[in-house]
Amino acid sequence: MICSRCGANVPDNTGFCTNCGNAATVSPTPSYAPQGYASQAPQGYAPQSYAPQSYGAPPAVSDYLIWSIITTLCCCLPLGIVGLIFSINCKNDLTAGRYDSAVKNANVAFYCNLIGLIGSLIGWVIYAIVVIAAVAADGGF
Repeated sequence: MICSRCGANVPDNTGFCTNCGNAATVSPTPSYAPQGYASQAPQGYAPQSYAPQSYGAPPAVSDYLIWSIITTLCCCLPLGIVGLIFSINCKNDLTAGRYDSAVKNANVAFYCNLIGLIGSLIGWVIYAIVVIAAVAADGGF
């Protein structure tokens, strides 16, 4: 049988629809489909329309351009330039719609800037220790 409310197939030995729970309006299944009506849905059944799936815009990717410029000018010139190149490539890839490549370029720019910053901080600490040791060895200012 077919439920007249939701159009689901209902076993003959049950008095209600197992899909929607409707007990009052269960009609017998037609034994044949009249010619020309084979594509019609059962009475009370509204076919679902499926809209095309929209994926939307990919998540935003930071290109680390400002950090690359600061690393180049203040911290470590070689790693800053490499980070700057990959930051610009990331921005170009995002503009062209190449999301995967943009993420890879952003990661390289991030790690170049991070290594440049940490390396520079370690260098400045070592420089400060050497200067303090030199001043202490000379007996002060």
